[in-house]
Amino acid sequence: MLSASFLWALDPPSLTQNKQRRVRFPLMEICDAPILGITEDTDGKLWFASWGEGLYWYDGIHKGRFTYEDGLTGQFLRDCQFGPNGNLWITVDNSLMQRVGDRFLVRSDELEDVPKDFFWMELDSKGNLYVGAKDGIVAADPQGGLVYHSLGQIFPASSYVYCLFADESRGILWTGWANGFLVALDLKSFKPLSEVPPEDLSRYGSILDLTLDTEGDLWVAAEENTLVRQGDSWKEIRPQEIKEVWRCQSLCPHSKGRMLMGLALGMGDYDQGKLTIFDHNRQLSQDRVYSVYASRSDTIWLGTQSGVTCLMPPYFEKEDIPISTNRLMDTDLDREGRLWVGGDGLCYRQGGVWSRVEVGDIPSKSYLSKITITPEGRVLTVWNYAGVYIWENGEGRWLPAPPHPDQAFSAVIETSDGMIWVGTYEEGVIGWNGQEWIPMPGGDREFQGQGQLDGRSVHSFCESRDGSLWIGSTGSEESLFRYSNGELELIRGPIDLTFPEIEEMIEEPDGTLVMATNGGGVLEYQNGQWAVHNRETQGFLTNRFISLEYSESEGLWAGTRSDGLYHYKNGVWTHFSGDDGLFKCRVDG
Repeated sequence: MLSASFLWALDPPSLTQNKQRRVRFPLMEICDAPILGITEDTDGKLWFASWGEGLYWYDGIHKGRFTYEDGLTGQFLRDCQFGPNGNLWITVDNSLMQRVGDRFLVRSDELEDVPKDFFWMELDSKGNLYVGAKDGIVAADPQGGLVYHSLGQIFPASSYVYCLFADESRGILWTGWANGFLVALDLKSFKPLSEVPPEDLSRYGSILDLTLDTEGDLWVAAEENTLVRQGDSWKEIRPQEIKEVWRCQSLCPHSKGRMLMGLALGMGDYDQGKLTIFDHNRQLSQDRVYSVYASRSDTIWLGTQSGVTCLMPPYFEKEDIPISTNRLMDTDLDREGRLWVGGDGLCYRQGGVWSRVEVGDIPSKSYLSKITITPEGRVLTVWNYAGVYIWENGEGRWLPAPPHPDQAFSAVIETSDGMIWVGTYEEGVIGWNGQEWIPMPGGDREFQGQGQLDGRSVHSFCESRDGSLWIGSTGSEESLFRYSNGELELIRGPIDLTFPEIEEMIEEPDGTLVMATNGGGVLEYQNGQWAVHNRETQGFLTNRFISLEYSESEGLWAGTRSDGLYHYKNGVWTHFSGDDGLFKCRVDG
């Protein structure tokens, strides 16, 4: 059940909607210092170079830290990168280090007469490491040999190589300088390329990062703007209306046409020509982002002014299917792993491929209301203006038309005794016994003066483990019924409230009956006790729920009539919205 603490609770503590919403940028309790570099080892463990607190690691559960006492020459780190042999390279403000086994080696001591200033690193596909330094670069081959290449002859005044990018397809090592110059080096000789002269971008300030996007275009992160090379010219990404400090310090290519940027404003997401900035107004509590890293699990990690946060990946992506998406009414999964979807047609997805089921000639206004997988694995569907269609082993058939004046149907179930029950609009419940359609016993007459199904719309069924059939209908104080051994029983609603329409029901493993109601939120019923989860008790945006799904691993999902999706797990309700890839919408199944 959802939470025993809510049983008969009239005034539980309410949560604000902000607390209920899925936090897009959870602040990770890893460290409180600026994070300038992020990398990941082969086991998926993340490593963070902090400015002031040394080196941190995090494996998703545990965290650790290395400081001066563990062998670091200092606690002000700029970057960290793993080499091909699994050893971690680290740039400290005054040294270049390598972690070999459990030891930290000061590799820069091997370089004679080299200024001890080291900045950000680049690793190419062959395992060669390049490190920005004063007036030049340091190159390390896969075996770990170090060579300093002086570039002081390029500029009359001393400067620093802040960042590098190995463009292996062109044989270029791009270098970004503190003085604002972009210099192309030969990737083998590390000499400046005569055919690509140094480019003065100093009007944008220091160059802080370089990368290529998925289309092969060069991006430059600078203090005053972010640039992308398009042909022979540069395109400025910073909108003219933004007057705040820009300072783009990190670039992270993501999916096709998408670039993530670490900015003084927050995180910039440039996707197909559109820029979105995530800042404190979009749940990013620490605006200044120094580093951006996309992990193998597709989580975006951000190193900020005061620690680590992450942008959780969107949960929802649109799927193209072979039927109209104007209104999809239901989904279900059969035991062969096929995902079934219905609306104005019926289709399924298997092995990543969608197939449409040809159901034959039906009235043009027909649409599917409900999909149910029977105990034997048959796909049972009910359609408005058409009736009941059954699909099994690649073959489909229609049952004889149910006896309903308007042929309007909203729910279907096959119970363990082989009966097929259909919920109708304003005509209660009718059943197919394999030979003919029959009324539900007790459903077409008064019983004990408490109510009747005749004249009611029935939107949902649920068969419990004890063989009882729960029936959810429309009504004022009489919406929930239990059918067992040929008898109907009316179940009174919670706390004498007007009973809302019951749109869908499921039974959880402990026997709790959970109901999505159109007007009352999400209700639970077990052994005569009720729990109410709605706008008043939980701070939901709506009380109009129309669909449910449950799994022991994922918890409870509840779809609303117009406000997206809610999720309940480990005692917490979470709302999913447009930021998660799910727009404000009706969720029917």
